[in-house]
Amino acid sequence: MNKQRLLLVINPISGTSKKEGLSELVSQRLSASLGMSVDVRITGGKGDAQRFAQEAVEQGYYGVIAAGGDGTVNEVARALCDSDVAFGVIPLGSGNGLARHLEIPVDVNLSLDVIAENNVIACDYATVNDQPFFCTFGMGFDAAVSDRFAKQKKRGKFMYVKSAIEEFVKYRP
Repeated sequence: MNKQRLLLVINPISGTSKKEGLSELVSQRLSASLGMSVDVRITGGKGDAQRFAQEAVEQGYYGVIAAGGDGTVNEVARALCDSDVAFGVIPLGSGNGLARHLEIPVDVNLSLDVIAENNVIACDYATVNDQPFFCTFGMGFDAAVSDRFAKQKKRGKFMYVKSAIEEFVKYRP
């Protein structure tokens, strides 16, 4: 069992901010405030965050922290469903839908303050086609824009707007 350990899952391409020094910052802050060591895993593609989080569940970690956008958050949260593993979010994406809904600050230091409080609460989730989701769910145009955005090499609000305009011009219901 690793109940004194946290796993930090970092998506290096989420959002527009650089991630250098993030693992050290998180390790220092949370080892000091929670007395736990922090292991770090870096995602390299879709599915990695979910796999890393599932391994943390299997290995008995106390918690998993998702450092990334809504995709990373959803993957990690999906793996933690029906487990006792705590979940933390450092919002580093372009939209950060779940973090904003839960009023988790998008500033790294402030989001670490929230995690350091260790105030764990139960969270509901919904499923579609037996797949859990935690942020938003879209169909039709909304889903098409999200899919187009996910395929972009760049991130940020401008890319969301660009994806929406491009999809609007071509979209057929």
